[in-house]
Parts: sequence; C-alpha cells; structure tokens
Amino acid sequence: MAGVFQLPGDRIQPCLQQDITMPAPRPADVSLDSSQAFSLGYQPLSLQEELEQLKGRI
Repeated sequence: MAGVFQLPGDRIQPCLQQDITMPAPRPADVSLDSSQAFSLGYQPLSLQEELEQLKGRI
C-alpha cells in the first residue's frame, strides 16, 4: 500500500487484530467463504490492481 501511494513504509507497523480495541467483541476468525461467488464467475482484481484503481480515484 505504501508503495502504490508513494508513502514512507517505515511508518507502517504490523499488528494483530487482538491488539486493537474494538467497539464490540469480534470472533477470532472473520474470514469469508467466497467459493459460491467464484463458482458464479466472480473474478476480483488483485490487491495491487485494486489499490492502483483506488489511487486513480483520489
């Protein structure tokens, strides 16, 4: 993300979800099963492509 938006990467710090205070409790696994969407032809862009498109809009 820092590379796409030409921001200094040294300010990005990794963390775990459990380290962030949330307004409501969250389960440990909040993943989504997208298999049905893929079986219907959904073909999302890569994260890199999505960020490039976002950059073009802001």
